[in-house]
Amino acid sequence: VPHEHELGPLAPGEHTLALCIDNSFQPTPGDNHQVSEHTQGNWNGVLGRMDLRALPPVRIEHVAVAPDLAARALRLRIRLSGTPSIPPTGSLSIAAESCNHTGAPHRPAPLSVPLTPETAPAGEIAVTLPLGPDAKLWDEFSPALYRLALRLDTPAGSAESTLTTGLREFRARATQFAINGRTTFLRGEVNCGVFPLTGHTPMDVAGWRVY
Repeated sequence: VPHEHELGPLAPGEHTLALCIDNSFQPTPGDNHQVSEHTQGNWNGVLGRMDLRALPPVRIEHVAVAPDLAARALRLRIRLSGTPSIPPTGSLSIAAESCNHTGAPHRPAPLSVPLTPETAPAGEIAVTLPLGPDAKLWDEFSPALYRLALRLDTPAGSAESTLTTGLREFRARATQFAINGRTTFLRGEVNCGVFPLTGHTPMDVAGWRVY
């Protein structure tokens, strides 16, 4: 997962960021695949991208989505972040559009939520986005997805966030698993030490795709 550190408001001018990386084993995990030289190797330094971003004073920090197949809806828990002195007033709009399937996209009615101390206590918002009876379901053979676009408008400015999710239900049924009521079989393979050229796991989407 990414390491994200909030620096807070910075004064104009030049700043120095110092990065300290400790590769010691705390506690010693033993001879396991994560740190041994058998299949992983020793990962040193910083992998992936490093960047410095300027963000709005009030913004969308995190969105958790729970699909509700029976209700044909998506249940969202949204956490706002920013300057504590700025109250969460304004509005939050949510729009969805289906993708990754044949035929015309499905666009349920967008949702607008006013932000008040009652609807966003402590900067937390819980809202349900109905998709309607024509909602597209996700499964292995019809992997329809929904792109969600969230826009936050407050006196401190605007912020946007996008994410992709699917409407599906995964549960145990007796001794088997089922997706949307249909029995499914989970399968996979072990790919150990398949990055000898770089010495670390791929940092792009293409490197994780199964061909």
